[in-house]
Amino acid sequence: MIIQLLGSGTLTTAGISSKAARLDDAIVGGLAVPTASVVPDGADASEASLELSARHTRNVAVRSAFGAEDRDDQSLAGHFDSILNVKPAVESLRAAIDRVRASGGSQYRRDVLVMDMVNPNQAGVAFSEPGWLDDLVNYTDGLGDDLLSGEEAGKRLELDRRRRAEDTDAWQGRLAGLLDQCRNCFGDSGWDIEFADDGTTCWLLQIRPITSSPLRNEWFTLANHREILPDPPSVFMTSLIAEASPQLSGPLGILDGAAEGRRFIEVFDRRPYLNLSLLTDFLRKIGLPTSLVADSLGGSDGRSVPADPMHLVRQTPTLGRMGLRQLAAARTARRVAETMAAVEPSPGDRFGPVVEAACASYVALVDQMASLATAMAVPISIVGKVGSLDYHLRKQRTAATQMLDDIHSLANLVRSKPDVLAQLELGQIPDDAGFKTGWNQWLSKHGQRGQFESDLSKPRYSEDPTPILKTVGRIAATSRTAPPASSSWKALLTTPLWIFARGPMSARESLRADAMHAFAQHRSDLVRCALAAQERGALPAAEDIWMLTTDELRSLDEGHQITEAHLAERTADFERCAAIDAPDIRQRFHTSDLAELNDSNLTGLPLTSGLVEGVAWVLREPTAERPTELGEAAADQVILIARSVDAGWVPLFGQVGGVAVDIGGDLSHGSIILRELGLPAITNTRRGTSAFATGDRVRLDARSGTLTRI
Repeated sequence: MIIQLLGSGTLTTAGISSKAARLDDAIVGGLAVPTASVVPDGADASEASLELSARHTRNVAVRSAFGAEDRDDQSLAGHFDSILNVKPAVESLRAAIDRVRASGGSQYRRDVLVMDMVNPNQAGVAFSEPGWLDDLVNYTDGLGDDLLSGEEAGKRLELDRRRRAEDTDAWQGRLAGLLDQCRNCFGDSGWDIEFADDGTTCWLLQIRPITSSPLRNEWFTLANHREILPDPPSVFMTSLIAEASPQLSGPLGILDGAAEGRRFIEVFDRRPYLNLSLLTDFLRKIGLPTSLVADSLGGSDGRSVPADPMHLVRQTPTLGRMGLRQLAAARTARRVAETMAAVEPSPGDRFGPVVEAACASYVALVDQMASLATAMAVPISIVGKVGSLDYHLRKQRTAATQMLDDIHSLANLVRSKPDVLAQLELGQIPDDAGFKTGWNQWLSKHGQRGQFESDLSKPRYSEDPTPILKTVGRIAATSRTAPPASSSWKALLTTPLWIFARGPMSARESLRADAMHAFAQHRSDLVRCALAAQERGALPAAEDIWMLTTDELRSLDEGHQITEAHLAERTADFERCAAIDAPDIRQRFHTSDLAELNDSNLTGLPLTSGLVEGVAWVLREPTAERPTELGEAAADQVILIARSVDAGWVPLFGQVGGVAVDIGGDLSHGSIILRELGLPAITNTRRGTSAFATGDRVRLDARSGTLTRI
């Protein structure tokens, strides 16, 4: 026999390429795969067609199963021919085999897969990835060929991975069962799965490794960052937070694998947002109600999932680890605080070591603050609901309240001195010996703090004492005092809970105060390095470092120079983002309305991240000619706007800095290619090729899925 039969379990040992061999393994594993055969590389097409004609009695799909396809690092999706609805006649089969083989090269195996056609009601692609509780599905009614080629956008669906086929008549339930079988058979890693459901069976048509994950429409919140950072933060600080994000374990202390491949913090419009969906998925995974996220952060991902007792039981080890971490949170935080309070100056004038140290301090601070917040969340919530939180807080003295108490002490020194009060009102240090002594003591204790102190670009009180001096003067000018806290039976009842909560609360504020010693040192080191960079001509001015990213600062160590033009462009973009009224809660993009806003501002599905500005190159089909309208624009300043794309557009992708596509799904072959290349790209803008013309100045923001005329 010339052909190899799928289901024999021998294709891997026979050397057949992985695309077909995986389907062979799937049949052996009990998955539903249509009747299929493989014509091995080098086999005579005429003789193989005779055997195929005898084996297949219905129309077939003749597809490539080449050795270059479906590797772990590259899929080559859509690069080679697939021919559908081939009649099982010898001549038809031979012609199809020859055509498919001719679409490949001789430097790798060219096995050909022949599979019975399925007459589907629904067909499409599903992405199953560890770290996600939902499988992402892109599907269409009928054959999925137009969906995969990018000629049709299709519909999006998210399937809960824990779902079972409760209703055997629902294709979504059958698909969920097929995806679960794939994970059981091939392991829970990233799988790109093509399927077709005929109303009775959900068939597996192809399974290959995911080489580039699609962006999902997750929810994000500015909570916490809105409180501790200016709006927007400095370019440097936002960059530092983004760099630190993969090292953060999240406010629940441990994400226990739920965050694989996902970032806890992402940046939109130069503002760092926390990933609400990631936190919600973690709670769903262990069976806790998702409302806990909204209660603690003040935001919701648009859905509410109640507690699941069975999942809670199964996740007992994870809950145990969380509990142990919470019990040890205060002690751990004290050790971290001692380390951060003792941070030494960085030697030399290189930015790299300073950035690394600042990043480490940020990660340590956020992780410990989050762990402490988690440890005190439940008792604080109960005390608050009982109504005695105000009483306990009024009696609690932490590092933050101690700072204010010490300001009141300064005010008491000058309350009856009008001349001193006048100087304080102007933000000046009074010429008063008693005040100066108290002031120096205050600075030694609290001088590392500052307004928006979490942003290293902002001065500390030791650098700019004006806000504190004015506060002292205003407090001294009034005799108002806070009324004493009154006890009640509620306060007595909740005292045991408060005792449990006040330890983490006090440790959290002490940690923040001590961490600011490290932040102040990092800021001082950065300023010193900036002055040295200015002196050697690498920077126009030392304060320009706050408009640069961490990578740009590292490049200064290697001899790179920052120009005035670069800073002007960066400043303009920063001011543009600052003018945006950023929402507290947002999604990455909006699937509910992907239509154009107007002819100058279109929206689509983000395929990658990245921002690029340049000249539009509008094409409806690939071409080798570069139009004169592009002028002397460099490749990274050209944005391709196409009707739809597939493997035939690959040569053009190397000549542009970004791509916007009118029609396409985020799991189509063209979209997979763009993600593999890493180009800033969006799809499904609907009418980019008609709204824009070659030569237009445009901005492509793949992060938010927008294409805008400048």
